Amino acid sequence: MSREAPVTNRQIVATQNKAAQWLSRALGPLTTGRRSDGLRVLLYHSVGTGLPGPAAGLSVPAERFQEQMRWLQRESGCEVVSLEDGAHRMAAGSRASLVAVTFDDGFRDNLLVAAPTLSSLRIPFTVFVTAEHVERAEMGEARYLGVKELQNLARVDGGSVGAHGYTHRPLTRLMNDELEHEMLGAKRYLENIVGRPVTTISYPHGAVNDRVRRAALSSGFQFGATSFVGLNRRGTPPLMIRRTEILGDDGLQEFQLKIRGGYDWYGVKQRLYWPIPSY
Repeated sequence: MSREAPVTNRQIVATQNKAAQWLSRALGPLTTGRRSDGLRVLLYHSVGTGLPGPAAGLSVPAERFQEQMRWLQRESGCEVVSLEDGAHRMAAGSRASLVAVTFDDGFRDNLLVAAPTLSSLRIPFTVFVTAEHVERAEMGEARYLGVKELQNLARVDGGSVGAHGYTHRPLTRLMNDELEHEMLGAKRYLENIVGRPVTTISYPHGAVNDRVRRAALSSGFQFGATSFVGLNRRGTPPLMIRRTEILGDDGLQEFQLKIRGGYDWYGVKQRLYWPIPSY
């Protein structure tokens, strides 16, 4: 008797993404006509580099990324701003449709592939870097930004560096001293490299609660980026900024739908259930 092959995490994620795409296309006409004023923050990971295992779906092909950024800057009708500028304007009650671009983890291709496209289109961006990934790059891990590359990225016009924890562990599962190291330790490590204040943080695995948010504030962070989808408006806590994730198989239609709010319904599912790793 033949045995069925085990279902992999990648297959599960792919199935979930396909279901989300189907629902968003069905719900899109009902959701995209709502108010679009506010700040939408895009969440990318890797651009133009194949990633192993379950992370494979997080890498956006370079040509697809270029197409998305050209449409965003030239045809979307949105004003593309930095995360910090957008958050300040949102808090002041701006009625504009603002979009900011961010990246998580600190992949090397953020500098080598994404940054040239963003610079040519004059799109500001923030890369949230895990400190341990920089250390691994210095030991030969080619897919992450090393010290010199991180410094070069910080010099790119419109480029900004934020923190993404020290070891990329879920912050909600840590003791207070570990939490301080993950936040304040990462902040100081990155500031020592780039030579400027690091005032933004992205919570690894989207793991954030009131205790983590208080720790971020006491560590000196002004803005915190979550993994919860949605549009940010006046009243959104600055350390709980929502983001819209862009995946590797998102074509231009999916990208446009996400910009226009067609996937914001997914935030309801996230509030009901958010899978955080147990390690």
